[in-house]
Amino acid sequence: MKIHLCSLFNTKYFHRYITGFTSGTNILGLLFDGVENYKSEIPDEGTLERYSAFCQDIEKRKSQIIKENQELTSLRDFLLPLLMNGQVGFQESD
Repeated sequence: MKIHLCSLFNTKYFHRYITGFTSGTNILGLLFDGVENYKSEIPDEGTLERYSAFCQDIEKRKSQIIKENQELTSLRDFLLPLLMNGQVGFQESD
């Protein structure tokens, strides 16, 4: 349920809806009547569990990709100066 609500509250539709309940430019100006009175369909428990598992798989893969990108960035930052100074080179393959 938590993941479903988080996804719902991050939609453009909800943001447009909730904007009508703000009195300022930040969260401190949010009137909670908008959140409390918001109407939405709630899927059955099985669908929520499948959706949660699906989102968790995506988040796990996203974390792996972020870690891989950090490792590749670190490797690039180490090798680039060596390449620029001519200390290392690379051989093109056919």
